Amino acid sequence: MANVSTACPTGVFHLSGTVSEINGKSARNLLEVLLSGQTFDETKYEQMRASKQISGGLKASKEELIEDMRGIMTPLQRRMMRELLAHLKELNEHIWNLDVKTALIAVFFRIRNRRFNFHRF
Repeated sequence: MANVSTACPTGVFHLSGTVSEINGKSARNLLEVLLSGQTFDETKYEQMRASKQISGGLKASKEELIEDMRGIMTPLQRRMMRELLAHLKELNEHIWNLDVKTALIAVFFRIRNRRFNFHRF
């Protein structure tokens, strides 16, 4: 997701220059607007700000964000982007699972070593 132009080479989206965290909640919500084919105008901006779907701490001003969100996305590009986002979600779940298992193993060995050291003395 770090580069929307990879999946949408003919689109004119500059999302990475608009948000400070391309993997954040605001960026994800903006991508959903793009993928749904909705028009992002001042009204949509105000709706998303009011419902806290986009943060007030974006790098871009309201006008810059509206301009950056203008572009054309074909149905094929939308499908490709949805597939990429689904794949990223799956990878993040695997990474989280590995992190949890690694943390549990580390805790287990710490407890085990403490017991071992305790009985040794």
